[in-house]
Amino acid sequence: MTSGNLNEQQLKRLLVGLRDKCNYLDRLTGRMTQLHFPSDDPLFRKAEAARLAMYEVRAEVERLAAF
Repeated sequence: MTSGNLNEQQLKRLLVGLRDKCNYLDRLTGRMTQLHFPSDDPLFRKAEAARLAMYEVRAEVERLAAF
């Protein structure tokens, strides 16, 4: 199976989960910023990388869902 094999219903379900995870990572990195984590902190860098990666996945799924 590849991403091209996902049907509309599967893509919609995937998007729901990805939106939740993007929102969580937004809140997490936002809290870390409010707590003044330095931008070079290893945990902050990994959280930010995860946030950006999740948005890339979400964008790709949205592209695939645009039938």
